[in-house]
Amino acid sequence: LNLGRVVYYFPTHVLIGCIAGIGLFLTKTGVEVSINATFSLRSIVDRLDLVLVVIVFEGVLRLLETITRDANGRPKYALLSPIYFMMITPMFYIGLYISSINFGDAMEAG
Repeated sequence: LNLGRVVYYFPTHVLIGCIAGIGLFLTKTGVEVSINATFSLRSIVDRLDLVLVVIVFEGVLRLLETITRDANGRPKYALLSPIYFMMITPMFYIGLYISSINFGDAMEAG
């Protein structure tokens, strides 16, 4: 069928624009979910503490990926990103348990 060749019928700048639009949409949606509000500069400034947590998590991941590259510049551990993000929730609950904080109290505190 050779359906993979259909991509060559579209101009490159159109494909790049579509991919960039999808990336912007995903970024906007991610920020809205993180701050629990619609996307606007005012809502981001009002909830800057939530945005900073996301930035710190992303920065730590980028640092780990940079440190664990091999001599050719390729990542040594292909599953580092998914495992890192999957471990955020279990580590949160382990931190609550170690700190002897009741789950109900943590939910009330936000």
